[in-house]
Amino acid sequence: MDRIQSIERQIKALSPRELEELRLWFDRSYAVARLQGAATVGMSTDEIMVLTRSE
Repeated sequence: MDRIQSIERQIKALSPRELEELRLWFDRSYAVARLQGAATVGMSTDEIMVLTRSE
């Protein structure tokens, strides 16, 4: 629990620019995970491209 509170304090101390950078990093990480998941289930490259364009 102390670790979670420490992380919360660190996030609250971030500047607006740093918060935006963190949000973009999470967005990219989520997109990569989605693509890796799609490739894992055997989707074709074309199917993956349609998936990425629809979001």
